[in-house]
Amino acid sequence: RLAPVLQRLGWTPRPGESAAVSVARQHLILALADLGDPGVIAEAGRRFSAFLASPSSLPAGIREPVLKVAGSHGGEAAFEALQRLASSSHDLQEQRSEYVALAGAEDAALAGRALDLALAPSTPTSTGMLMIHEVAQRHIDVDAVQAPAGRARIERGERAGQRRRSDACRLDRHGEE
Repeated sequence: RLAPVLQRLGWTPRPGESAAVSVARQHLILALADLGDPGVIAEAGRRFSAFLASPSSLPAGIREPVLKVAGSHGGEAAFEALQRLASSSHDLQEQRSEYVALAGAEDAALAGRALDLALAPSTPTSTGMLMIHEVAQRHIDVDAVQAPAGRARIERGERAGQRRRSDACRLDRHGEE
């Protein structure tokens, strides 16, 4: 039922379209990818590849959902490409989008790598927290991914004033203190 709506709206934003249409397109791309729609996943992958070759090829209106679909469904190659983009980005908003996109990886090993990046000193704290949230969205049992080591790092950072206790507690899915 959703695919025909995206087909009607199209992937490319049109000049003068309303903000509501743009937001609907973004949500449809993400929802259909989350539901495993192979056409949407393939198209997002194609657009991500084109973006890597020529960044101007990806309209700003679909940049975030395309990056997120690539990050969740693109495997190690997309993860590494997003990591390269984020680490070389000079725009904090773009960097945040790229890091959050790679944190949505469906693969547990990649999710663990995303947590390592989220907790790295070079990652801004607010971006790291968004990354942890994104990993937790896809991997309910964060402990199975890597929470014990990450939790210790968050707690050390909290004592140094870098992280809040409430954020550290989000990692704990078993009620342990």
